[in-house]
Amino acid sequence: MSAALTRGIIFVVASIIAVVAMGCSQSSPQPTPIPKSPVPQVTATALSTTIEPTILSQPTAIPSHGGPIRDHVSFVDALRARGYTVDIVDSVEQPFLRGTGTILRVSGGNLTQPIELQSFNYQQEEVKMDPLQAAAQDAQQIEPSGQPSTMRIEWIAPPHFYHKERVIVLYVGSDSQALALLKELLGPPFAGK
Repeated sequence: MSAALTRGIIFVVASIIAVVAMGCSQSSPQPTPIPKSPVPQVTATALSTTIEPTILSQPTAIPSHGGPIRDHVSFVDALRARGYTVDIVDSVEQPFLRGTGTILRVSGGNLTQPIELQSFNYQQEEVKMDPLQAAAQDAQQIEPSGQPSTMRIEWIAPPHFYHKERVIVLYVGSDSQALALLKELLGPPFAGK
């Protein structure tokens, strides 16, 4: 029985008791005659409810939808399907990419420590053109060294860019397990050291 239903039953019972108690406490000018016939006895029974506990300490597994990587959602899904934990950290912007950026913290699997990835999703409503074409154009603007053709960036570690349909993924780092995982999921990097 749900907690809301239990509270509702308790409220109704308490209301009935309150009404009866108020009726008994009001004084009347004439005494109420007591009937001579036997009064039936009402036996009160306690309401017995069982509330199932909710276990909050165990993590809920996020199901995998399967299928190929086509965008940010399917990329995250593919990571989780392989047993990695993926946490959404924040949004991110890169001035040379038009996609909507999300910082992901990925841990577990064969990674020795968590890594951060930037995943840029291309949707028609946001890029105002064919998202496949927009992602491909943005990828073409990044030089093999990992530098955008329109500016120079001082990366804190080697940048690695991956492109698959409507998603561009940026990994700044040199963890060999991370590089192997990204290559397995997205193919070799199209730019980066």
